[in-house]
Amino acid sequence: MAARYAGRLQFWDFEKGEPFLYRYAFGPVPQGGIDLLPDGRFDANPKGMRYLCYTEQGTLNSYTAEELVKEFYDPQAVQEVLEKYVK
Repeated sequence: MAARYAGRLQFWDFEKGEPFLYRYAFGPVPQGGIDLLPDGRFDANPKGMRYLCYTEQGTLNSYTAEELVKEFYDPQAVQEVLEKYVK
C-alpha cells in the first residue's frame, strides 16, 4: 500500500515580513501540486487541480475549480514572482 500525504510550504519575504507564495503538495511531487499567490492567483498541474476549491470565510460559499480557473489561473504571474526570489 502506497503512503498518502499532503503538505504546505510557505515562502517568505523576510524584508517585507510576509509570505509571497504557498505551495501545496498532494502526494509525491510532481504528481499533485498547487502554487498559490497571496492575492489568489495560482498555478496547478492537472492532478493538483482536482484538489482545488475555495470556501469563502463567513458566507461558506463554495467555488469549484472551473470557476476559480476562469478568474485566478495565472501561471505566468506565479513564475514572475518566483523569478524575483530565485537567482
